[in-house]
Amino acid sequence: MNNQEPDLQKILRNIKDLFFQDHNITLMGKFVWLPVNEKQSQRHLKKFGKELKYQRRKFQITETYEKVDSDNDLGESKTVGRFLRFYHLLISDINLDDMTFYIIGDNCVGPLLGEKIRYKFHVTKDYLSFTLLENVMIAIR
Repeated sequence: MNNQEPDLQKILRNIKDLFFQDHNITLMGKFVWLPVNEKQSQRHLKKFGKELKYQRRKFQITETYEKVDSDNDLGESKTVGRFLRFYHLLISDINLDDMTFYIIGDNCVGPLLGEKIRYKFHVTKDYLSFTLLENVMIAIR
């Protein structure tokens, strides 16, 4: 691995240990933002008068790094009663221009209960130090 190719799995584990130690993470992985479709672009242009180039709300999981096994009742996405419970922690690629990346915390605690939170982090060039720049709730179940 050279200096231009960060190990996202290692970075995600470090972020989990630093910022999410109180969360019961059931899945860690990588995601990509979905592209803006034509309908979204036209609606945004009509409403705000400018072109929508990207969106930071809808995403797709592309890789699964780790699923937590349920030895201690904290584990893998599980059904409680009839309802699924999970907490997914997902990382995006690092933007090498400004050394930022996104983390999505996707939490589901029951029927129509939960949220998705987008965290934006800044990382140093050596990938050892992280700064939380923003956290925004992007969806409520």
